[in-house]
Amino acid sequence: MKRLFRDLSITLLVVCELSKTSSVEETLHQAEGLEKEYDWCGVAKCYEKAIGLMPAEDFSRMSETQERLGYAFYRAAFQVEDNNEFMERMRQAVAAYENARKFYGRLNGSAKTPRMLRCDDRLRGLLACIRSA
Repeated sequence: MKRLFRDLSITLLVVCELSKTSSVEETLHQAEGLEKEYDWCGVAKCYEKAIGLMPAEDFSRMSETQERLGYAFYRAAFQVEDNNEFMERMRQAVAAYENARKFYGRLNGSAKTPRMLRCDDRLRGLLACIRSA
């Protein structure tokens, strides 16, 4: 009986993980569709949802999605009419790029360096924009 419950628990865990993976993929696909429509606020919401569903140990996907989230917030900033909302979107972009940089830093191998430098470049540009506003 114990073995049956253990096997059932393992099966449920596997199914839950597969379901999460499927939801992540669906959410990322939805974000791609919204990018084509230039709905950057919607794109950012999708990336935030996908990040919430991803395992935190998946540094590669987390870093890439955080970077994409930063870009979405940056683009969304230019679609608002209110200066305060513009600044908020820019701050959200900075936070996402900083998170991306942290996750890239956890990757092994030489691929992380150019990605981290790309995030650094974007952060410098965003911070300069925020300071001048």
